Amino acid sequence: RDKGVYTMNCKAPKYRKNDDFCTFLQRFEQWVLLCGVKDNLDLRLSGQIEDDAKFKKVKNIRLSSDERGDVKMLISAVKRELYPATDARIMRTTFHKMKQEVLESV
Repeated sequence: RDKGVYTMNCKAPKYRKNDDFCTFLQRFEQWVLLCGVKDNLDLRLSGQIEDDAKFKKVKNIRLSSDERGDVKMLISAVKRELYPATDARIMRTTFHKMKQEVLESV
C-alpha cells in the first residue's frame, strides 16, 4: 500500500421509492467527491436508482459530455430536467427577494 495515496472504500448511496431525491443527489455528489470517481457519472447515478419510474426519467435526460464528466454539472442538469422552473416557483423566489423599506407603507 502506498502511504502517499489515500483511497476511500465506500458504497454509493441508493435511491429507493419515496426517498427524498434531492437528498439522494447530495449524497451521490459527496460520494463522487470523496471516492474520487471520475468516469461514467451518469451511468453510476442511474445505476443507484432502484425506483423504476425515477430511473426511466433520469435515464432519458439528454446530457452533454461535460455534464457526464462533472458531478456538479450532472446534478444541476438532472434537477433542471426533473424540476423545471414554473411560474409559481419564479413568483415565490421573486417574492422572497422583495423587502419592504422601513419608511414604505403598503
